[in-house]
Amino acid sequence: MRSPRGVVNLEGAEVGAIYDDEKTWPSELRLSGLTYGGLEVRPVVDRESGISVKDRLRWLKLDPKGYAPQPYEQLIAFYRRAGDDKDARRVAIEKQRRRRDGLSLPAQAWSLFLGATVGHGYRAWFLFLWLLGLVGVGWFVFDRAYPEHFTAANGSPGISFQPLLYTLDLTLPVVNLHQNDAWIATGPARWGAVFTIAGWVLATLALAALTGLLKKD
Repeated sequence: MRSPRGVVNLEGAEVGAIYDDEKTWPSELRLSGLTYGGLEVRPVVDRESGISVKDRLRWLKLDPKGYAPQPYEQLIAFYRRAGDDKDARRVAIEKQRRRRDGLSLPAQAWSLFLGATVGHGYRAWFLFLWLLGLVGVGWFVFDRAYPEHFTAANGSPGISFQPLLYTLDLTLPVVNLHQNDAWIATGPARWGAVFTIAGWVLATLALAALTGLLKKD
């Protein structure tokens, strides 16, 4: 089969299933409002091959009108009905990336931040990587800063300085390892407040991601 010439308009169409082959896709395909129950490669011709979620995302970009939320929401629903949550999440994340182009600069910056930190709420485990990186940086910085830029606090019980525990004490909310209480930072080490702020930001994002507050499909 050959790809049809010109624009194929499926706007507002309702079909039970779409049987197609990537080789037959037109150069322009209008998909806004299209609803379907299934997406499959043409039956009988090739049962073993399939069209990946990466290909389907490219399929959505064939619409000459540009980004529209409904085609992404429809594809998300299809993958979820099929029990493929991984691909559904990938489409949901791509939807937010495409949506970003039409936002104001502050909103674009916020969208970029959410994408990098929690995958717009669909990849909360990214926060663990950020936390590891943050703790690693703090461990290195405070290890270099001690003892020149640290002074034992008056009345402290003589706790020895541990750069890793000190970083964790600053970074992890509602956790008290007594390192921050026992030592007073001076000079460049006083920037440790940045780790405390970053820790609270990561904790807030984790809570929002786990409760679904950041998901927008």
